[in-house]
Amino acid sequence: MAQARDGTLWLGTDSALYQFTRDHRQLRVLPHAGGLTRQLLASTDGSLWVGTQDGVFRLRPGTAAIVRVAQHAGQSLRADINALAEASDGSVWVGSGKGLFRAAAGEHELRSVACAEGAGLGNPSVIGLLFDRQQTLWVDTAVTGLHRMRHWDGQHAAFERISERHGIVTRPFGGNLLEDGRGRIWTQIYVYDPATDRLDELTAADGADLGTGWFLAHTRTTDGRLLFGGSRGILVVRPEGFDASDYAPPLVVSEFAIDGQRQPVGHIQEGFELVPPQRGFSLVFAALDYSDSGRLRYAYQLQGFDTDWIATTADSRVASYRCSMPSRQPAAMAGWERSTPMANRPKRSSTGRAGRSPTGRAQATWRSSARRFHERPATGRRAAARASMRSVPLGPRARSRLSRKEIPSILHSLRNLE
Repeated sequence: MAQARDGTLWLGTDSALYQFTRDHRQLRVLPHAGGLTRQLLASTDGSLWVGTQDGVFRLRPGTAAIVRVAQHAGQSLRADINALAEASDGSVWVGSGKGLFRAAAGEHELRSVACAEGAGLGNPSVIGLLFDRQQTLWVDTAVTGLHRMRHWDGQHAAFERISERHGIVTRPFGGNLLEDGRGRIWTQIYVYDPATDRLDELTAADGADLGTGWFLAHTRTTDGRLLFGGSRGILVVRPEGFDASDYAPPLVVSEFAIDGQRQPVGHIQEGFELVPPQRGFSLVFAALDYSDSGRLRYAYQLQGFDTDWIATTADSRVASYRCSMPSRQPAAMAGWERSTPMANRPKRSSTGRAGRSPTGRAQATWRSSARRFHERPATGRRAAARASMRSVPLGPRARSRLSRKEIPSILHSLRNLE
């Protein structure tokens, strides 16, 4: 559905368009050869662009024929048209199952958007387009998610892969791209804030319980509300009520074992011994956030043993190690974050980093934040956090005692990066 500049409404159906007056009086029915109508765009020159399951069509002002828009070489674009967007220069951008296309202002042909080497879209199937108030083009793809166009010289585009940089792969951003009053980009699945480079997933804990989101079912109202259609109804978002919270859920160790034998958790704070023939230990950790615990993401690392963080989920919160020979290694580090998979390690934090303490021991900092969704009474806090335990050295001998000075309290050794 689209409203033309003269105020009339156009409705797209299978192989036809219906035009109505504002008082719902039908004016005319125009056929087209594209099959199911998927997108309509009323452009500033008075044209009506029609995206179908079989290419792009156009109704020029003062005409009664809906004509196919071919590619530059005259070849028809035979593809599902998922998105149409007009730029400030009057050009129309087309997102399809076969890539991104553009029709320059005043032209009646499509040209494939070429990309600079190494700066293209992660996947050719474009399912969402949006020009924000700054005329930045946002693109959603079926596999690699959200992209931002960083450069366009009239011939070549350069894109930044937002979702991929945040660790979200093999999943779209949601397709139904909308911008709120603060410049954040929304769908029924995610919200991304360009100002802070923060990406959050929306779940039922935020009030975003619309069932299965419907593709192409979205709009923004004149008062700034965002509407998304789904199998359980319409999700109505008042974005001004969705903001960062200072809630920082703590990380705790709930179980501790040596060679499979459970030990009092308090022993960790005081230090522990590995006595021959003991060769292994394990920790079970948890973040104390109960609003949507299934969305929590964890990671842990034994420095000197693991080359990188080992990611895990809320169903597997165990760090377990077994060594055949005693050695001097920092103890296990456990971390967690929420909303998105762990994409940034502590060393990449803009407000803090992993490093060395004055005593030479390795340490890691943590950050934590949360968001609350206020469309309806909040059912929980949204958190996107990462925590890690400060590492401690294990002695070079088989029987090694970690003193209270050598091993910090796991429950109190976290520093807030935010």
